[in-house]
Amino acid sequence: MPENEHAYGSDDAAYSPKNAEEAAEEPNEKLDRLTIESIFPYKYRQGQKNIIDKIYSVITQGKHLAMESGTGTGKTISAITPALVAALRSKKRIIYLTRTNSQQRQVILELRKLKEKLPEDILPENSILGIGLQGRKNLCPLIRKDPELARGSPEELSKICSDKKNIARRLLTGDDVTDDERPRACKYFGNVCVYDKSELMSWVSSKLPTPEDINEFCAKHELCAYEINKTLVKNALLVTAPYIYVFNKFIRQYLLDWMNCNIEDIYLIIDEAHNLPEFARELSSAELSIYSLGKARDEAIKFNNPEVHEGIFVSELCDHLQEILYMFQDSYLMDDDGFVPPSELEVELMSRFTITSKALEEMINELLAHGTAIQDARRKRGRLPRSYIHSIGAFLLFWHASDTERFTKLIRKGDNTKLEVYCLDPAVITAVCSEFGASVHMSGTLRPLDEYRDSTGLPTDTFCERFESPFPTGNLVKYYLPDVTTKYDQLAQNKLLIPKLQDYIVQLGNGTDKSTVIFFTSFGLMKRFVDDGVLNRIKRKTFQELQGMRQPELMELVNRFKQVKNSVLLAVIGGRISEGLDFPDEELEVALLVGIPYPKPTAKHRALEHYYEVKFGKGWEYAVHAPTTRKLLQSIGRLIRNENDRGFALILDSRTKRFQKDLDGLKESWDPVKDLKDFFKG
Repeated sequence: MPENEHAYGSDDAAYSPKNAEEAAEEPNEKLDRLTIESIFPYKYRQGQKNIIDKIYSVITQGKHLAMESGTGTGKTISAITPALVAALRSKKRIIYLTRTNSQQRQVILELRKLKEKLPEDILPENSILGIGLQGRKNLCPLIRKDPELARGSPEELSKICSDKKNIARRLLTGDDVTDDERPRACKYFGNVCVYDKSELMSWVSSKLPTPEDINEFCAKHELCAYEINKTLVKNALLVTAPYIYVFNKFIRQYLLDWMNCNIEDIYLIIDEAHNLPEFARELSSAELSIYSLGKARDEAIKFNNPEVHEGIFVSELCDHLQEILYMFQDSYLMDDDGFVPPSELEVELMSRFTITSKALEEMINELLAHGTAIQDARRKRGRLPRSYIHSIGAFLLFWHASDTERFTKLIRKGDNTKLEVYCLDPAVITAVCSEFGASVHMSGTLRPLDEYRDSTGLPTDTFCERFESPFPTGNLVKYYLPDVTTKYDQLAQNKLLIPKLQDYIVQLGNGTDKSTVIFFTSFGLMKRFVDDGVLNRIKRKTFQELQGMRQPELMELVNRFKQVKNSVLLAVIGGRISEGLDFPDEELEVALLVGIPYPKPTAKHRALEHYYEVKFGKGWEYAVHAPTTRKLLQSIGRLIRNENDRGFALILDSRTKRFQKDLDGLKESWDPVKDLKDFFKG
């Protein structure tokens, strides 16, 4: 994780926010004349001013807003503009969180447009309008050159980085540096320390570079882009960053230190907020696998097999933990996963080693201590400070400390059997949003808004608003078929359903020459269609998303699909193609959804449904209906990305009728090929 450090070799004053009362004591004619209308860089789209006014009202009240804003409403500029005016007037700052690097780039590009309209000298002295902040893995020159470093976790990379910077500092100050240490000094950080930042500040202030621009600049001057960004953050009115910078509490504190700012003096904007609850759950969960136990055993042998209790050694503990995992798999596994009684692991370990609960706690502490010693030994040699023994100790501590109200304990099957502590309550992480001066949570698919508010722990007085897309409603039509379904028990009872679904797909695939995506609810269902020869019956070029595809392979697939006009792409609802990728104009005009993407009824999901039922009395609505709705809307949303797009969406499942109120204008179809042809004729 990042170190708690400020800028190196820079005398620039940081942009220090003041509270509203202090700001009011300092009259500023330019700020008095500053309005949203005077700096908004575009002609307002239909309904866009309502969005901007709402965001400004919420921010200036110090409240919170959960907002669904349809495609074409210009969410990014609609959020930045009022937040910028409010921040300048109140002497506060803005953090804009995104999921992807491309979204960060868009924020900076919009800031450039706003900068052209801002009055001169309206920003505080030595400040810059905005900066994009990314992680070490994207910015560190050493990581790009070293495969071992590229595999490091943020915590491991932070420690290595700290050591390399410390050696570089000692070289610069003339302190003693051994011959072994000298090659480990980071020359890029050393260059940052002596670099004249006046040129950099002037360039950043005038150009407002994207993260990619800063990377290119730093590569040219052999500087560390990560460290340069840290020096710039303290002067930035707006910082755009990945989710982890706010929702990991340690990284958040470092970010606040870099910004020289209190959390209540920051307005928080979260883009693609529908991803936040599951991101937070995963961030708060932990797992222990057969693979990691094997690695810990190897590590123990290499480091003289440390003793963790009287007569009990690490390798022996790893063997017993592996046996316990397989025993839990036999006892508790149901399909993909199964519940493990809350204290079963501790009871089993105490029984096998004939020890007390206090002795077990001491054993865990010994694991952590030995693991820390191994980390330090590797770190001194300039290696990644990784210890699987430490990881086992940390997992056992987390397992023992996790409460049964907000966490559930599971055994998961597969080639690499795992124990998992799964967080049911994302508010464990996301409740921090309430500590900011105000927050805006926005997405094109955030319905139901009350579920999002409750799940993330936002206050009950949070504003929940929905804004429609300004694009003509007739540009997108949504149909469903009432005579087919992918419901498991009905597929088992009626052997004609799958052939009927396949016939529909073939008829629709051959019934149009428009670029088409066929979304399946799972890779398993897709494989069944492919194995049955459906692609051979479609007389068009076809492409297929494969399970486990790496990101570059996936993007190459998508680009080939876009380049071959009127082709067909097979993908999965809830996958990477169904979320976050744009297919403007004729790149995509038809979306066929084979089934309803209900969550699989695993033990994990049953625990989540039970949690929401107990806490809110809305188990099915929050755990099943809400995420399914969002996946449907996300998939259909690929069709319309600008005002000229036209799209035909068809869901091949009778259960779609349950989502009538969420899928505006949904119609029943008994002749989908005719409906498809009629739509494009019109």
